[in-house]
Amino acid sequence: MKRIHFSLLLVATTLLLLNSCKQEDVFKEGGKSAGTVTDIDGNTYDCIKIGNQTWTVQNLKVKRFNNGDPIDTTMIYIYKRPNGLRPPIDVNVFLDSIPSCKYYYDYPSLYNIYGRFYNTKVITDSRNIAPIGWHVATDEDWAELEDFLIANGCNWDKSTSGNKLAKSLASIGKWAGLKNESSLENGMIIKDSLSNNKSGLNLLPSGKFERGDTAWLDKKVNGKSIRYGDLTKWEGKDSCTYYWSPSKDKKIIAFRFMKNTLQSSARVIDYNLSVAYPIRCVKDK
Repeated sequence: MKRIHFSLLLVATTLLLLNSCKQEDVFKEGGKSAGTVTDIDGNTYDCIKIGNQTWTVQNLKVKRFNNGDPIDTTMIYIYKRPNGLRPPIDVNVFLDSIPSCKYYYDYPSLYNIYGRFYNTKVITDSRNIAPIGWHVATDEDWAELEDFLIANGCNWDKSTSGNKLAKSLASIGKWAGLKNESSLENGMIIKDSLSNNKSGLNLLPSGKFERGDTAWLDKKVNGKSIRYGDLTKWEGKDSCTYYWSPSKDKKIIAFRFMKNTLQSSARVIDYNLSVAYPIRCVKDK
């Protein structure tokens, strides 16, 4: 009897160890759990190790730099208006602007899901908003991630060349569907969405925040006519995602983009700086 009990215990223990090894050795929806990290405001983020990188699984929520300085939450930009004419010559040339952030669609209740949206002044600021020992995910970080996922068969068709990563990067839920989903091609985010998120990054369809054509105010500053404009327009809610992707030296400002009807992720140089996107962070090596 004792031998039977011992044998059953041995089998159970072996199965448990095999299962533990299996979870540790393969992707846990793309990567391996890597604990948590906490920012200066006390927000805690789940972490995931993918290849040689460790990423946060949630969007950044912090509203202070690491030295304690607050980040503005009004997101007001000022543009130069030459000779009193409208519109400004170049709405992307700031006469004055400050690091700013916003809630998702101004809904504080969705803060824990989507985090905050940040302007370019935040991501290029030397005070850093990522948790200590971490940084805003750079263009180089995103490229390394994509290369690793592709090489490890995370394309929707399990191929190891070309970028077909949209499904593997996108969250399983929250992406808007279409009326005629049966006509969608394989590999699109919203087709068979339960197979999304193999990477484990859980990228959300949060859209972007940009300058609208309203809410302009005129003012004289040092005798010069300038216009105040605030970011008032949300775009791509539920169907697109944008994430900041600045170069390591911060000389090139790019973003990563996906849409619910795409099969791949895209890298885009951002020529329109009057926008705000969410942020993911990567652990320093």
